Amino acid sequence: MKTNFFASSFNTPFPVKTSPPPRRVKTHRKTVFASKKNSGDYGSDHSKGIVDENMIVLRKRMHEMKMAERNYEPPENWMEWEKRYYTRYESDVCVAIGFLQTFLMNNRPSVGVSVLLLHLLSLPVSVVLILLHLTSHIMPSLG
Repeated sequence: MKTNFFASSFNTPFPVKTSPPPRRVKTHRKTVFASKKNSGDYGSDHSKGIVDENMIVLRKRMHEMKMAERNYEPPENWMEWEKRYYTRYESDVCVAIGFLQTFLMNNRPSVGVSVLLLHLLSLPVSVVLILLHLTSHIMPSLG
């Protein structure tokens, strides 16, 4: 606070306190750009990653809305254990995917690709082995 003598303007010898001028508040502006994507320019839109990142949130909200419409009750044709597990299922899926994501992010990319290939090839290999085993048992009985 400043003290000024305004003896000349107010004809008073007493000091008068004045307040400082008000400060300007800095505001942060956020600029948002929007553009139209050309119809023939597929795959070059780099902003679609934002939508992909939030798809799980969208799916969860849709699932919650469906549950709210049904009053959080599972369909009648489900088995009893499915009905009991219905309310915890969504959180358990998120935890499992979180563990998988943590595992893959903490390892080298070749480990992730190897695990994926192992899972993709395990079913066809097991089917081929079962068919070979069955044909080895069936062929002697036919001949």
